[in-house]
Amino acid sequence: MSTIRYLIGFVVLLSSCTNNPFNWHEDTLITIHKGTHSVFHAPVELSGNQLHKSVTFLDDCQYHFDDVDNLDLNKLTGIAWGDIHQNSYRIGWRYNTEKHLIELFNYVYIKGKRTSSYITDVQVNDTFDVDINIDKDKFFAYLDGKQIYDGKITHSMWFICYPYFGGQHTAPHDIHIRMKD
Repeated sequence: MSTIRYLIGFVVLLSSCTNNPFNWHEDTLITIHKGTHSVFHAPVELSGNQLHKSVTFLDDCQYHFDDVDNLDLNKLTGIAWGDIHQNSYRIGWRYNTEKHLIELFNYVYIKGKRTSSYITDVQVNDTFDVDINIDKDKFFAYLDGKQIYDGKITHSMWFICYPYFGGQHTAPHDIHIRMKD
């Protein structure tokens, strides 16, 4: 049974993380298709230790579920060292139907314990900058130049994670996020 759990975990890791999604083309439109959770891309070698993207959530990032899953956090991007559900930092997001805004969160696993904390709200179609800087065994995450998180990387192999929709639900329709270098 543990072999099956390991294989399932490995597939989940590969489907949402790679060596460097920030090295996409200069201007990339990310599509999470209706009925799916994630986008899979082949690994791209990281050059340097600073990751930067300008991000825009497009109109179709607005959604509503008629249950508690409306509070689930989707994942924008981040880093994982080892197993993504053991040690990782990602920026989480969800659409708030009352505020008509995208809420951003720190979404963190440390030794298998998940925590999340609210960062800020952003308007749909507004652009903001995400930076993750890696310095030996530490990383620092920034949103529009303001530090929002810092942590320790406890594994020598780390990955950069791609956008992932859900929690429990898959994307209710195609979701588009624009990312630029």
